[in-house]
Amino acid sequence: MKIRLNLIILMIIALSLTMCQCSLNQQELYQGKPLIKVDIAWRSAVYQNANFAYLVIGNTAYIPEGDGVAAVNLDNGAIKWRINGTFVPGSNIEKIGDYLYVFEDYSAPAESAISNDITYVRIAKIKIDGTSIEMMLVGSEKGWKTRMAYLSSDNTYLYWGSYDNRFIKLNPSTLEKEVIYTTTNEFMSKILISNNIAYVGHIAQARTTPGTITAINLSNNTVLWEKTPNIQKYFSAFCLVINNDRLYDFDNLSTACYDINNGNIIFDTSKVCGGSYGGGIFDDKNIYYTSAGSTGSGVYGVNNSTGEKIWYDDVGYTLGGTPQLNHGILYVDAITHLRLYNATNGQIIGVTPNVKGQSFQLSPTQRYGDLMIICGDDGMVAVRMNYHTKM
Repeated sequence: MKIRLNLIILMIIALSLTMCQCSLNQQELYQGKPLIKVDIAWRSAVYQNANFAYLVIGNTAYIPEGDGVAAVNLDNGAIKWRINGTFVPGSNIEKIGDYLYVFEDYSAPAESAISNDITYVRIAKIKIDGTSIEMMLVGSEKGWKTRMAYLSSDNTYLYWGSYDNRFIKLNPSTLEKEVIYTTTNEFMSKILISNNIAYVGHIAQARTTPGTITAINLSNNTVLWEKTPNIQKYFSAFCLVINNDRLYDFDNLSTACYDINNGNIIFDTSKVCGGSYGGGIFDDKNIYYTSAGSTGSGVYGVNNSTGEKIWYDDVGYTLGGTPQLNHGILYVDAITHLRLYNATNGQIIGVTPNVKGQSFQLSPTQRYGDLMIICGDDGMVAVRMNYHTKM
């Protein structure tokens, strides 16, 4: 009896040591940060292609997946409809009228590949209720492809930067195309349309000189302004964001802020902190974003008036998602886990390993009410941003 009791005691001690070791390993994995729990509203088995942004309209998210498109109810995570196996998405999704539009992937179907230079370039036209899909032939030359897999619209026409450096306008009803702008040594990376003006980011072909931002009046196809930042960077406009009267260019090396009316550069952060693939979130004083890794791998708080760094947390690897802000708490998709910060001073509140983002994320997270919507390697997850009520 005494031997059995001793064995039981030894087993309890061993189990306790194992649990302590697991706890220590977790703490080491998250750099000694406190582990916390957040409320998960729902999960959905939808797997977004990391390179292409999803579209939110009302309570529905339209997600480009690996082999099609899915529509998800953001109230409960239910899949409203899914079209797969018809085509491979090769861009973000845009909506005009009752239809969704998304480029087919760069790689043409095998039956249509005539040569390396001539392919069928197609855009999928999907009824917004998922009841029909039509593959529209845009052109039979490689040059009509979208170079950076980004599609934009003004609710009437579709726009993209082509493979051969043209800014293309397409009437989706007639498939009539118009070239409204051309570059020579740069190709267009991201397009943001607001108030009938297209703001176009460029990437230099040689990638040894800074990229350019061009503002184009879509009413008459005239260039309103064109600026090249006086900094040593080659990428431009992984993400363009308008906030009040300013245009923000988030790229891999820095964040540049422009006067939206004349293109004058208000500040850039190249000397104090890095850039971002996914864009940033704003409060009344600061910008918060995750670093692309070229000049720092972590989370930044930056003064929105001067571009000065307020705080920085070094995570140790490249982050791509967009933070979300709620009641002074910053929620950051850190790929393997979710991080919560005090937005004022950058003090970390805690980390939670039960929410995982994507290993490489060019698509911003989105907010729906008090939910942070994350499309990650484990599927789609909605996190309630209510941690302020638990503190």
